[in-house]
Amino acid sequence: MTKLIFAVLLMLSSLNALAEYKAENRWKSVSGVKVGAKFFSIWESRGVVQYNDFQLLPVIAVFMFEDRFEFLTSSVSYRDFIYEDKVRFRTRLQAISDNPIFPKHESIKDIYPDREDSWEWVNRLEFFVPGYNEDYISEIDFGIHKDLKAHNGIYAELIGKLKLFTFQNTLIKTSMVEPNLYVTLGYGDKHHNEYYYGAVDSDGLNNLSYGLWFHFNDLADRNNPVITLKHFEVLGDKNKNGVLARDRNEGWAATFTYTHDLLK
Repeated sequence: MTKLIFAVLLMLSSLNALAEYKAENRWKSVSGVKVGAKFFSIWESRGVVQYNDFQLLPVIAVFMFEDRFEFLTSSVSYRDFIYEDKVRFRTRLQAISDNPIFPKHESIKDIYPDREDSWEWVNRLEFFVPGYNEDYISEIDFGIHKDLKAHNGIYAELIGKLKLFTFQNTLIKTSMVEPNLYVTLGYGDKHHNEYYYGAVDSDGLNNLSYGLWFHFNDLADRNNPVITLKHFEVLGDKNKNGVLARDRNEGWAATFTYTHDLLK
C-alpha cells in the first residue's frame, strides 16, 4: 500500500502538467500527435504480477481521421460509432510482452517468468448510457481477444463503469473530471490460461479487478484513463496455483498518464 499511496500523491501533484485534448483535425487527416509517459506502480497483467516494481513507459500516440484511427505505442486500432453515440465498435492489434522497460533491474526480472512475446487481435463493443455526451452515466464493454502467435487461445473481457460525479478541475483549464467506479472480469480458454497462469486443463473465469477510473473529458477518450486505482486478483484454484501465477496472483496497482500534443 505504501507504493500505492506514493503513486496517488505523484499523480495528483503532476496534473498541472497535462496537455489539453480536443478532437479536431489540425494537420490534414491527423488530429493529434502525442508524446509522454505512463507510470505503473506495479507491472501487472490479467491478475498476475509480472514485475514487482514501478514502471515508466514511453507513450507515442497518433490520432487520424477524426480520431477514428489510433496508434498508441504498442497497439493500432480503429473505432467508430455504429449506433448514434450509444454503441461504438473497436478493433485493435496489440502487442503482449512480459519485458519491463524502465527501470529494468535484473535482480527483479530474473525471478519472474519470461513468456514468449505475442500479438492479440481484439474486437470490442462499447455501450454508453445514455450516450457518449455530457449526460453520460455508465459504460459497458465486451471484448474478444484472439492470440495470433504464442498460443492461439481466446480471452473474453467484460468491463463496467459507473460515473460517480463530475467536477471542474482547477489545475487544468476547462477540464472536467469524471471519477468512475469500474470492474473488469476476464474469461480464458485452456490455451490462454496455460500461457498466462501456467494452469493445466483450466478454462473459465480467470481474473477480476475493480477500482477507480478517472476520465478527463478534455484530455482523452473515455477508453484512455488518465488515472486508475485498482485491486486485482486471479480467479480459480487452478489459475491461482499455476506455476506462472503462484504467490503473485493479487495486489493493488495505480497508473498515471502524462501526454503533450505536438500539434497544439
